[in-house]
Amino acid sequence: MKNFFASIVFGLVCLFAGSADATIAATCRAKSVPASNAIKNYCAKAGGITIPSAYSSQEFSSPNKAVYITTLNEACTATEHIDEATCLQRYYEVCATGNKDGRGIVAFGPKNKAGQPCQYWMIAPLEFLK
Repeated sequence: MKNFFASIVFGLVCLFAGSADATIAATCRAKSVPASNAIKNYCAKAGGITIPSAYSSQEFSSPNKAVYITTLNEACTATEHIDEATCLQRYYEVCATGNKDGRGIVAFGPKNKAGQPCQYWMIAPLEFLK
């Protein structure tokens, strides 16, 4: 009986976690289809993404070139391997909590020696690069 109850509780936790991820993804898509598409394309890298790396630090633009996404690594030696689900969740959070067009920046990942975040995940307009 204990295992049955634990299974039900675990199932409910997973259900709500999944619906939260779906909600944040839907919020992002409602704000910006180009950002949502860029996130999906960026995070679909086979084997996940290591931060920092050449892949994670490049500017990755949406198919219509309206926005770009990148992960900035601030003077940290720590690396973090990100699977696709974590990548999607983090970028959807940046988009959902960003401005009306889904653009913004959020700190994630390990901290440096001074206690500051190592990673900044950013969605910006393409004009930002000029």
